[in-house]
Amino acid sequence: MITPTAISDTSYTDTQVSLGGGATTFYYKVRAISGDGTRESPDFSNTVSTTGLYEDRPAKLAEVAHRRYRLDTSYPNPFNPSTMLRYTLPERAHVTLAVYNTLGQKVATLVDGEVESGAHQVPFDAGRLSSGVHIARLGAGGTIHTTRMQLVR
Repeated sequence: MITPTAISDTSYTDTQVSLGGGATTFYYKVRAISGDGTRESPDFSNTVSTTGLYEDRPAKLAEVAHRRYRLDTSYPNPFNPSTMLRYTLPERAHVTLAVYNTLGQKVATLVDGEVESGAHQVPFDAGRLSSGVHIARLGAGGTIHTTRMQLVR
């Protein structure tokens, strides 16, 4: 269980699993709790699963995480008027990170150029956009990743 004081992002690292070599799938159920711990969602989410390659040595976990291209969920999400987009590159690559509305129109280009390997974060200010769903799209290394963001006014 994640306590309200432990929440600083929309991601979670499970340090209590037994990691074996090869592909492993973990299943979780998620329930939302307000930041101050006073309100709790009555229902759990559908089962969420994640699959990845893991190694027995904990020191290798960070290295394994950087072996793939990844676009994380923006934080905060929902947001007003700005949020932070985080992405990871396993190697230097040409990166395009853009934001689209639900009509498929590009509303912002955040990154368009060569970027070194590692973890990166880019602020997104939606001050001039209308409320609603926006899609962040990361193109890098021949891969495409998207994440949904909710702008609330």
